[in-house]
Formats: sequence, C-alpha cells, structure tokens
Amino acid sequence: MLGRGHSSTEVSLYHTFVNSKDLIFQIVKKMYLNMIYKTLKSQVGQPEIKYDRIAMQEKKERELVDHNAEWTVFAKTMNMCKNKDYACLRVDKSNKSAWKAKFLGEGSIDEGGPYRETISNICDELHSQYLPLLIPTQN
Repeated sequence: MLGRGHSSTEVSLYHTFVNSKDLIFQIVKKMYLNMIYKTLKSQVGQPEIKYDRIAMQEKKERELVDHNAEWTVFAKTMNMCKNKDYACLRVDKSNKSAWKAKFLGEGSIDEGGPYRETISNICDELHSQYLPLLIPTQN
C-alpha cells in the first residue's frame, strides 16, 4: 500500500485503481502489472557462487553444525543473495537461474544442472541436523 514517501498523485492513482479494479478489463490490468513488474526487475546479472562441496561433506562427516550460516550450500547462497540485496532472485523468466553454480574440484559447468543441484542441496540441508534453521515437529 502506498503512503509515506509517495506523492498525492501516486496515492490517488493507487486508490482509483483499487476502487475500480472490477471495472478495468483484464488486458489493462495485465499491462499495468507488467509495467510495475518491469520497474522491479533485477538489473543485476547472474552472480557465480563457488561451492566447495568436498569441504562441506568433510564438515558434515565430523557432525559439525552451521550455526553461523558460513559453510552449507544454503548459507553460501543466502549470503550471496543478501549481499546483492536479493536482486538476483528477481529474474524475469522462469527458465533463467538466479545464480550460476560452480562446484570446486568437481569440474562442473553450469548449464542448469549444478544450479538445480544446489536447490536440491538446500532442500536437503533444511531438513538436516547440519542447518538448525527449522525446528522438526511431529506433524
């Protein structure tokens, strides 16, 4: 919702749009929303994140826990996104990846596979003992 920091014209336009949203044709709504979306689109390219999964696995074998978000795939990805103000997550196409993944010592070339693998690793870590972010419950 608009408010502080916006001109009265912007606020008035917003309220007019909200109050008459049932009267506006679908195509007009879509054009308006696309115009807003284009202003929000990321101007940042795909950053490359280097993952040392061999070192990560060694830490997991020693049963270390990443309390400080430093060494897991989730932590490295989150820290990079945070440093880029999460702009890399605002991609304009669903088939475009938010970052390029490089696995050190594994000879990976990111044509989509390593990126998808990092997503799988993040999901696994969220359910693991190595990343105490979520609290397991019975239901």
